[in-house]
Amino acid sequence: MRNVLLLASFTASFAACSGAVISETAAAAGSAGSGGATATGSSTISSGNGGAPDSGAPCQVQPEDGGPFMLPTCADLAVLTLSEPVVTDALGGSTIEPGETAHIHLNLNEVAGIGFSYYPGVILDSPDPDVTAHPDWLYAIFACQTTPLTPTATFSANISKGTLVTLTARVGMINQDCPNTYALKIPITVH
Repeated sequence: MRNVLLLASFTASFAACSGAVISETAAAAGSAGSGGATATGSSTISSGNGGAPDSGAPCQVQPEDGGPFMLPTCADLAVLTLSEPVVTDALGGSTIEPGETAHIHLNLNEVAGIGFSYYPGVILDSPDPDVTAHPDWLYAIFACQTTPLTPTATFSANISKGTLVTLTARVGMINQDCPNTYALKIPITVH
């Protein structure tokens, strides 16, 4: 299904931030949970394709299909990927301490050339009950567009120093749970 963007104009800005840069390395195309990535220091992330197109060719805007708008399904999120995560605290530092909020700066990428106009975003999942994750949403994303987003995770003051929490950042859409979309694993050690 192709989504027709109803958005007349959309702008996004992203302030450069200092902090721990986490970058993707080559992930096998078409295979969920394959590939991996490394981060500065001793942290690593792994990425899954979740069925997203990944031919290596540059994105090309596709002609609109002209059909009626239909509510998207989880499968329609396959046109979106995540890249270039950077973790900072509220002041832009690269370490997270008990009681702080981690800001996960990353890019949401539309890679199929058709856009997605039903509130796409990034959802964070945390396996630790002492970490509360908060998503970040857009109204829409144009064909072949890359837009920076910043979901956050609040670390309880009770979390022990030295705790390693591996967050999962995944593509999502508002008001619908789609657990098998493109995802990145982001480890954060509490200092």
